[in-house]
Amino acid sequence: MKNFLEATGIDHKIKIEMCLRPIGLPWAKIDINGTTIMSGIMTETTYLTHLTDASVPLVLSIELKHKQYSLDHETAIVVDRLDVDSISIVPEMTHRFCYENDHSFTSPTSYLGFNGIWKLDTGDCFYRWWHRCSGQGWLLEPTPGFLD
Repeated sequence: MKNFLEATGIDHKIKIEMCLRPIGLPWAKIDINGTTIMSGIMTETTYLTHLTDASVPLVLSIELKHKQYSLDHETAIVVDRLDVDSISIVPEMTHRFCYENDHSFTSPTSYLGFNGIWKLDTGDCFYRWWHRCSGQGWLLEPTPGFLD
């Protein structure tokens, strides 16, 4: 019996695409499943694409660091778009992200204006997480030996 990854023709990789827009010159670090995709000062709108394993939990984080708080000069990172296998996660699922920052700001946002980490940890492989979050039910792993 095939599991859902085999039955749906998924090649065991998911494609993550994002569009990040800097305000000022923010320092950013983007990690996906332990791989640093970008690290440094953002000078222009950045489009990133990354393939990662579909059978493990998706852990994505964007860190804003070294921000100097000033009324004269704003620095921030705006997540304009985040898609996983063409499924729009931002802006639709922004409330699923955790934003740990130095101002204790906890409201759902895709505007990262404080030093801190904006993170999504699905806790399960992406498609199982997505089916639960979007109200489509559970994707189950077949029981070993079932229908043998």
